[in-house]
Formats: sequence, structure tokens, C-alpha cells
Amino acid sequence: MIQTLHHQNTETAKLILDVQLPAYRKEAEIIKFDGIPQLSDTVDSIQMSEETFIGCYREGEVAGVLSFKQTNDSVRICRLVVHPDYFRMGVAKEIMEYLLAASDKEFVVSTGADNVPAVKFYERFGFEEVERSEPVEGIFLTHLKKEAKSG
Repeated sequence: MIQTLHHQNTETAKLILDVQLPAYRKEAEIIKFDGIPQLSDTVDSIQMSEETFIGCYREGEVAGVLSFKQTNDSVRICRLVVHPDYFRMGVAKEIMEYLLAASDKEFVVSTGADNVPAVKFYERFGFEEVERSEPVEGIFLTHLKKEAKSG
């Protein structure tokens, strides 16, 4: 089940962090970089975020979280995290399908270039790499885009 998460609520912000922090620790291991900005998030920073948060529930618990920002032309996926206890159970797929069905706009996302599972995940949904960047020496991001639905 997918639901909007009211991240301004303290308890909800804590639930988001309970998913986000272990998920980003796993990504940090994969890309060999522990400076992922979301690892520094706090309850306060989640509550103050201007992103929209949605959560995927399994057995009454938040198993995955996706946040995004929408403009007139596009939807930027800011974070897509699944708690490690729910890896490989279709959580990310369910939440991504929900988001993609909700908008005809262009979608953009960035992920660690060395996070091959994440890159392949987005490619399965029709995202294509548009560029790479190096925000920190030796750490590369892959920027992907999925064109807006026509018609």
C-alpha cells in the first residue's frame, strides 16, 4: 500500500529516517563513499524538507520511501530508499510504478554511478542516462531521465 507521508509530523519524520539511514548506509558501502548527504538528515531536516514524501507499507510498517519535487515540466526524484529488511521484495518497484502512473511529466533522478543495481532499476522503467558528474573527487553520479508521456 502506498500513502502520502506527512513528513512535518515528528513521528513520521522518524519513520522516514528509520528507512532512509540504513538504506543509504548500504549504498555508501556499494559506492565506497560515506558522504551521501541524506546520511546527515535529521528529524528536523526531514520536517523542513520541501519534498513530497510517499511511503510503501508492508505488514503495517514503512518499508520504502520515495520523495520528489515537482515543477511545471518535470518530477525530480530526490530519494528512493527501501529498508534493508525489505530488499528484493518489490517495494521499490511498487512505489516507482505508483509515482510514474501519477504524472505525465518528464522524470529525472540521480544516483551513484557505482550503484549498478540502482542504475539498472531506473533503466528498467525507461530512464536513460543523460550525463555523469563528479560532485566529489572520485565519486561519480549518473543522471537519468525518463521522457514525458506524449498525448
